[in-house]
Amino acid sequence: LDSDVAETDLIAIRLTAPQITIQQSPGSTNFNGSVQVLITGFSANPEAPPFIGYTIDGLDPQPLSAAGIGIAQFTLHRTAIIKAIAWQDGMAPSLVRSSGVVEVDG
Repeated sequence: LDSDVAETDLIAIRLTAPQITIQQSPGSTNFNGSVQVLITGFSANPEAPPFIGYTIDGLDPQPLSAAGIGIAQFTLHRTAIIKAIAWQDGMAPSLVRSSGVVEVDG
């Protein structure tokens, strides 16, 4: 190793997994017909929110399949397993977050 060359280790910082929020009517214990879903990503820099990707078929989402920047919001009309991931330039993608089974009647 040349003494004039410094060796550095690169450390990839992983984003926090996005939060999945199932929004239901107050006092309701089940979802009839549809449910609102909000997926929120987190970043150390509020000026640069992460990209959010998600699936509703139980498969893991892949980075670069953007569904939103910072947040993704949609209406779910059937029973599903929601999975979400966040990614941002210069950082390692988050781990996949799963909602578990969300049961929608009707």
